[in-house]
Amino acid sequence: MKSPSMNALKTLRSWGCLCAVLWAGSTGLAADPLTPEKPPTFSTSSKEPVLLRYQFKTGQVMKCGVDMAVAAKTSTGGQNVINMGQDMRTEFKISVTGVDEKGNIAATIKTTRMKLEMTGLAKVSYDSDNANDADEAFKAVTAMINVDIPIKFSPVGEILETDLEPLRLAARKAGDAAMAKSIEDSTKKMFGGTFVQLSAKPIAAGENYQVGTVVDDKTKIHLSYDILSVSGDKKQVVMAPKATFEMADDAIPGAERKIKSQDMVGWRLFDVENGLPGDSQMKIHIVFDMKSKDENSTVDVTTVTKVSMKVE
Repeated sequence: MKSPSMNALKTLRSWGCLCAVLWAGSTGLAADPLTPEKPPTFSTSSKEPVLLRYQFKTGQVMKCGVDMAVAAKTSTGGQNVINMGQDMRTEFKISVTGVDEKGNIAATIKTTRMKLEMTGLAKVSYDSDNANDADEAFKAVTAMINVDIPIKFSPVGEILETDLEPLRLAARKAGDAAMAKSIEDSTKKMFGGTFVQLSAKPIAAGENYQVGTVVDDKTKIHLSYDILSVSGDKKQVVMAPKATFEMADDAIPGAERKIKSQDMVGWRLFDVENGLPGDSQMKIHIVFDMKSKDENSTVDVTTVTKVSMKVE
């Protein structure tokens, strides 16, 4: 039971990272407390289409904080229940190093802090700000804090270039190849989430645009975005991600799994005027069955992600 359960939790964390797209400012928004189920609203709105494009400027710096809470419950035969949880805080910085004549943006991204609390089968605590007190298993994670990763992306969010070698080198020096691979995969997801692809053409409230299918190991995620609302001055947009997950039966070695139900609610803001990403909230709930030689189980996982952005 232990191995399938931990793999299930890891899978849902990855989905949360992939879908936690990081988005923009909030002028003209209602002041009520926001939740994944309750998106921001504007005092006035427009039905006219707007063109969404990233417009970073050389020298700009964005600081981002990502809070992710994962709760997983594994039931075997309706009797034996294992509860697991994870709270993770990740902070990173995006520094723009240049913008070419086509508007393509060159930048560096680095994780500046990671804090983790896990309960259940594995009780783990880690904070990169107190790395000297951390378990030896987190040595590779600590080594990759504050490592700059270069990236280049287009005005619509297509990743044009990236080089993860600095991250790999830091992990190798720490002597943990498995952790290096895990962090590398997570970093790729972070890039894809931070600069999600925007609509190629102007788009209005009530419309939807397709992003495509993201393949994450043996999981496929079909992504699109609804435009929930456009502010009256057309300077801000509230968007909602739509995703459908597909898991291969052999995604976990020695076990088959099949999704029983899935649901995702959330929103993200985009600053149309300045072309900047910013705040978002998202909640994903997935229930799937796992079958192995020894036992059958049902895994129920909820992931809540909240992202805050600040431009310096």
